[in-house]
Amino acid sequence: MSPRVYIQISDQSQRAVAESLQATLRNENFVVPDIENVGKKPNIYIPPKTEVRYYREEEQQDALRLISIMKNQNIGLPINETPKKIGGAGRGTRPGHFEIWFSRS
Repeated sequence: MSPRVYIQISDQSQRAVAESLQATLRNENFVVPDIENVGKKPNIYIPPKTEVRYYREEEQQDALRLISIMKNQNIGLPINETPKKIGGAGRGTRPGHFEIWFSRS
């Protein structure tokens, strides 16, 4: 099963960059559903640097690969070079679940 990457943007102005990243990731055999703008949702934490989130320890290498792809793409935002492990044994996510959270511009 191909890894699935959810992209969250913090502002509509980031959509074009996110769509370009989405196309690149699809070419790298990731499944990438529609991009979600979370910037105006209440109580949503927007990270200070764009980050990759993962849920299972054994998937850290794929998370690092996502960071490398983003850096090569030059998304124009600061990137946290350490992926963020979300605790809780997957918290109901399927294996191969990743999230990219864009920081504010």
